[in-house]
Amino acid sequence: MQSPETAKNNRISSINEIEQALKILHANKDRWTAVNIGERIKFLDKIRRDMKTVSGSWVSAWRWRQKRIPPDTFAVEEEKIFLGSIFGLLSSMRKSLREIEKYGRPRIAGPVAV
Repeated sequence: MQSPETAKNNRISSINEIEQALKILHANKDRWTAVNIGERIKFLDKIRRDMKTVSGSWVSAWRWRQKRIPPDTFAVEEEKIFLGSIFGLLSSMRKSLREIEKYGRPRIAGPVAV
């Protein structure tokens, strides 16, 4: 059963569809090394834009399907924190790529201890 919002706006991918997408990703993994840094940054920017577009319905669908939590409850904060973590990781990757582009390597804040 889907929430009314999810049912009208989205279709949940089947396990088979996800497995097929992962096979395609795996088959093309070596192509990533040929992509220059500027294109990688553009790719991360696109992921971020696309995630912003679907994030609200993604959280609603997950919340409804996994926990049967009704909309507009306090428990939604857990999902927002998870989504915020993904956006944070995308920002960190983008920052590292910019630093590699500018300095030849990512910059590490503070001293490095081994």
